[in-house]
Amino acid sequence: MNSEILEELDKKVQESLENDEIPIGAVIFDKNNNIVSSAANNRQKEANILGHAEINAILAAEKKINDWRLNGYSMIVNMEPCDMCTTIIKEARIDQVFYFLNNKSVNNLVLINKKRLENEEYLKLVNKYEVIIKEYFKNKR
Repeated sequence: MNSEILEELDKKVQESLENDEIPIGAVIFDKNNNIVSSAANNRQKEANILGHAEINAILAAEKKINDWRLNGYSMIVNMEPCDMCTTIIKEARIDQVFYFLNNKSVNNLVLINKKRLENEEYLKLVNKYEVIIKEYFKNKR
């Protein structure tokens, strides 16, 4: 995973924030680290329960490659996908999902190949995304 992917993820998190959405972004990329699609949350803006960043990124990737099967592709998202998104990720056949923050509301029995990023460079991003999420909800209350 390269810095371009992480920068795109950051852009999508910021886009969510700017649109007063829960600050989640998702990026789908291929084995060569080429970005296929990226998306932000737009649930409130579009008044659509399915407007999660992960789902939006999957739909954009499917359209771009003209196939619903995303074998050979990976996703990075700043927060662990919810149960709904996890199911759709599995159905889309995405190989790997990388995330920074645990989603405490997600059922621990979900079967998906999730790999939490755990080195020093990424731990800085974990802290950054944690602050963004906490501030978002603090401002909403």
